[in-house]
Amino acid sequence: VVVRAEDGRRVAEQRAALLAEGDGAAAVEAAHKAAQSATNAVILKRAKLEQTQARKAELQVARDEAASSLATAKAEGAGIELEHEALRRDREARARAAQNRAGQRQALDAVRAEPGYERALAAVLGRDGKALLGSAQGNEGRFWTGATAPEPVPDSLAAHVAHCPTELAARLALVHVTDRDDGRTLRPGQWLVTRDGALRRWDGFVARGEGAAEAARLEAENRFLELDQQLPALQAAVAGSQAAHDAAGRELAQLQRDLIAADRAVAQASDHERSALRALDQAETAKERVAARLVEIDRQVSAQAEALAQAAKDAAAAESKRTVLPDPAAGRAALE
Repeated sequence: VVVRAEDGRRVAEQRAALLAEGDGAAAVEAAHKAAQSATNAVILKRAKLEQTQARKAELQVARDEAASSLATAKAEGAGIELEHEALRRDREARARAAQNRAGQRQALDAVRAEPGYERALAAVLGRDGKALLGSAQGNEGRFWTGATAPEPVPDSLAAHVAHCPTELAARLALVHVTDRDDGRTLRPGQWLVTRDGALRRWDGFVARGEGAAEAARLEAENRFLELDQQLPALQAAVAGSQAAHDAAGRELAQLQRDLIAADRAVAQASDHERSALRALDQAETAKERVAARLVEIDRQVSAQAEALAQAAKDAAAAESKRTVLPDPAAGRAALE
């Protein structure tokens, strides 16, 4: 067997080159870390995406609730605003009418009963409720000019009249107000009126079912003042609901943009993960290929070593045989 030295050098050089490149373990480790990092990034991106989706669902509920609250507040506010506006126009019309009467107001426009006492006051004033307050000043008509008020009765209607012009004080001081007529004896000048407007005077005069229009005017005034106090809170509720609805809408719009970006980030991270996993597969394949090549080279080196050993053995045997052969020169001399 002839083994060429050149083959041995070539195999040795190949082995040295492979060893110089490394066995691929470092490349596999680096690729494995990169793949793990990419996988972790995907997990984080997906978690953020899920959080964003959950927040979107919450905001959609909040927006819908805000829309419902806004619609309810607007509906309530619209009805009250319409009623308030109608009552306001009626008040302004009466104020203009008073200006046309040299500023003299009707008694009904200057007095205000506590809620629940409007019918009683209207019954007591009766048709005199439309009489003007102040001096007659030589004019014809009906006027409340005022008089010294007597000591009011204990359950006087005057105690339930929030705004009472001085011109009406004497009229109201001696009026008993009760929930129902208990039949009590009335002294001269005293009246009794129930809260629903049933009237009885000391002189035997009785009135039932009168003063409905006047009571309606007094109730409208109380209703206007009630609505006037309610409106700011209702308007604030509408404004608050509108602000909450708008804020939810703005946040939802921004969240939708964030959701698109988060979904894109997950896709990009997944692509990067796939690339990292392919790189890991390639590194492991390269490592296996280097290992297999080294095994092959080692096998070739071993085979060459065995061949060299056999060649040396064969050469030694040949040399041994050659030494026992007769000297060629001696053979030629003998032949001569």
